[in-house]
Amino acid sequence: MAVDGEARFRVAFLCVAPTGAGHLSRAGAVRRALARAGAPVELRAFGPPLPPALAQPWWIGTPILPSDVRPPERLARSELGRAVSAWEPDLVIVDVYWMAVQALVRSLQLPAWLLLRRVPPGWLRGTPAVPFADDAWERVITIEPDACPGGYDAIDPVVLVNPDECLTAPEVHAALQVPAGHRLELVTHAGIPGELAQLLSRPTPDGPNLWHREILGVHDGVLPQRQTAGAWRATWPAAQLYPAADRIVCGAGYNTFWETRWLGCTERTTVHPFPRSTDDQAWRLQRCHGHVPTNNGADTLAQLLVARLSRAAR
Repeated sequence: MAVDGEARFRVAFLCVAPTGAGHLSRAGAVRRALARAGAPVELRAFGPPLPPALAQPWWIGTPILPSDVRPPERLARSELGRAVSAWEPDLVIVDVYWMAVQALVRSLQLPAWLLLRRVPPGWLRGTPAVPFADDAWERVITIEPDACPGGYDAIDPVVLVNPDECLTAPEVHAALQVPAGHRLELVTHAGIPGELAQLLSRPTPDGPNLWHREILGVHDGVLPQRQTAGAWRATWPAAQLYPAADRIVCGAGYNTFWETRWLGCTERTTVHPFPRSTDDQAWRLQRCHGHVPTNNGADTLAQLLVARLSRAAR
């Protein structure tokens, strides 16, 4: 598609799972990587509506009803399916949850890429009613070490910010109004009720310098919020604050886990894995604790997208 004489491409990022900061961060990471590369590519995300505190103009939130995905063929005729089709993307990226959107992907008749973090065994078998169809996907890309067996394309974890995009310690202390002489602990989490309390129950170290505890991105059965003064939006992406923290306390969800490693904060991070039906946080902590990414997978993915869409334009 041409805009002001310049060839531009459109990528639709799809996720129909219950949405929190995780899928938003993954879509945002690819958007930021495309911008860093100066790529003539526009990415919009399509999925369930975000809480107001997380709303972004490029996330097209549409209600998804159980009747929209049962059977999956109905999704193409749903509000979400019509929104994706009307935008006329050149390529589709599906984030992890492929089963509900595979029929929609087929109906669009576009190249489709599937991103996979760690998934349960049999994730790519599907069910008798909705088996995984290899021919529906141009590429399956794993974004975590040993994420899924099968010999698929593998890149480093997709991270929202790079080290040179983070705030300095004085900037963070000023933004969070941390008193002089206080060390800063960030508690960052997007989870279910009760989990935040478990993180907060961990003792704050005593010492000659008092600790200032800042809670970021809380989604503990309520809207995301910051506990101290200021708007939560000002801290998104929260990862830009991590290098300035004296200590980080978090779960072992994909985004926070890999952000702290990519940004060099591993030794200052206390990680508590939580049980999930479609993610294995305990596995991530055990298997990947010593893994240090050499690249931001978002930048690699941006390069792959530019190359693929450029070939298509010839």
